[in-house]
Amino acid sequence: FGLRTWVNDLFQFINVRPDLFILSAYVGTADAGVYSVTISITALVWILSQPLASVVLPRTATLEAARPTAGAIASAASRASAVRHAVAVSTAATLCVIPALAIAPLVWGPGFGRILELGLIMAPGVALLGVARVMVAAFTGTGAANQALVVGIISFPLTVAAFLLVVPEHGATGAALVSCGSYMLVSALSALFFFRSTATSLREALVPRRRDLDDYLRLLGGARDEVLARRRRRG
Repeated sequence: FGLRTWVNDLFQFINVRPDLFILSAYVGTADAGVYSVTISITALVWILSQPLASVVLPRTATLEAARPTAGAIASAASRASAVRHAVAVSTAATLCVIPALAIAPLVWGPGFGRILELGLIMAPGVALLGVARVMVAAFTGTGAANQALVVGIISFPLTVAAFLLVVPEHGATGAALVSCGSYMLVSALSALFFFRSTATSLREALVPRRRDLDDYLRLLGGARDEVLARRRRRG
């Protein structure tokens, strides 16, 4: 079970790296440098969702183990809630990343003026990937490790082939388009297996609810109380 999920993680890691090597080989270090900075900034979107995915997998597995009692209902609700939070986090992070892309040329210099263009090309795919990672963790927690492996097996060779075909002629713009397409493919496959293996509706999983916002308000309230408690202890 662990090996199958690990192989998928390995494929996904490789999926977001060959572009830099191929771009450097065919176009040169200048375009590769601009593209690399763009990748670093936009990657913040799906990196923020990774801690949620790390929690969802063991949580789902624990609830699944409680079947066929109330664990089934609790597991379904937990998976849907996790994906809704991923949608909220990815959307908010993407909106925050766009101004960062616009400001980046002021930090790195005029030679990096294409960062905003490349970042906007990649933004939809990166946002979807943030949600997809949580979906993969959710259905893997139900025992569907084979589906997680299939996501990597399908997306990895197609991504590498697309980079080799597109990058030599279109450079960094082509790399950004292929990356976005790769992230979308991974997201589509992840969503397919998620909805198939969890029997969760689209609305239940993808439309954030008022109680999800309440979770963040409680989180902020708890953080505030913790800060105040520490100040009292120090005083």
